[in-house]
Amino acid sequence: HELMEENLGLKDKLRLARLDLDRAQQDLADVSHDQSRLPDEFKCPITCDLMDDPVICADGHTYDRHAIERWLSQHGTSPKTNARLPSRDVISNHNLRSLIEQFRTKHG
Repeated sequence: HELMEENLGLKDKLRLARLDLDRAQQDLADVSHDQSRLPDEFKCPITCDLMDDPVICADGHTYDRHAIERWLSQHGTSPKTNARLPSRDVISNHNLRSLIEQFRTKHG
């Protein structure tokens, strides 16, 4: 009789573990879906993450400020083309920042 109760208890634990696994797989699918709907233009080419503070570099490409400043502190070249940069100055990309803020508001 004890063996039967132990077997039932294990079956319950297995069922709960399967439910947890199903939830985790769904959560992962949701995250993957969210990441796939993120426009490439909103992703920093260095970090591949949604930009918080997009800036235009001398190579004409837009990067997240913290990523490009870290890059430029160690390199004098473009992270995308590897071409020598005439300047390490960056300019805020206000239009892109506004679009990203609208995206965040709409998609959470």
